[in-house]
Amino acid sequence: EGGTVKVILDKTIFHPQGGGQPTDKGTIMTLDGGCKFNVIMVKEDRATGIVEHEGTFTKGAMSDLRSAGSSLALSIDGAWRVSCAKVHSAGHALDVGMVALGYTIRPTKGYHFPEGPYVEYEATCPEEKLSTEDKDTLPIRLTKKMVELNEVGKTDPDIDEFAVRYLNKEETLALCPDADVAMFSEEGALVRLTRVGGGWIPCGGTHVKNLAAMGVVTVTKAKAKKNTLKVSYEVEGMIMPTP
Repeated sequence: EGGTVKVILDKTIFHPQGGGQPTDKGTIMTLDGGCKFNVIMVKEDRATGIVEHEGTFTKGAMSDLRSAGSSLALSIDGAWRVSCAKVHSAGHALDVGMVALGYTIRPTKGYHFPEGPYVEYEATCPEEKLSTEDKDTLPIRLTKKMVELNEVGKTDPDIDEFAVRYLNKEETLALCPDADVAMFSEEGALVRLTRVGGGWIPCGGTHVKNLAAMGVVTVTKAKAKKNTLKVSYEVEGMIMPTP
């Protein structure tokens, strides 16, 4: 497609695009360096679990990868991965900040790409809607709450660290009563939970180690339309994709 090809491996270190988070990028090479495949997009078929690496060969061809046997060298763009993890982690940290400000409005969508990241919240009743004054002052107040959260994290590891656990349905619902039970379509399935700001959320994306590694988060805009509130933000040091 457009000069790109797809490579499927038995296992991979690449994180696929999804859940509002961009794809990993990097290279797949033969151990002798004679074949190099630049990965520009990674997608997972949720029904089959098959991960496709899309890109182009800058050295060699598909036949060289096949003839390499079972050993290949995979390398991700570390700086890009960290940047994506920062933006993704910040999106979830905003949810913690919204709760800390006293709002019960629930997050429904996250766009954690560096080109204008945002989180959308949906009010399920009139009482959850923000007043015009609340909306207009939210960027300043929520930005301040991000600073406060970082300060608390300096002395409380449970707040600071983005820990990960894999739990079954009962364990997940005990920590996250509002979790979508559709995640447990298979009997005995485990769900990956991430601790953000002391609370647990189902999330399979990449995260930074702690709040300090996330960097400074600035809320730039809050826009309301009907029952939806869109909160836009920026993260210190986030990398913009190259053309």
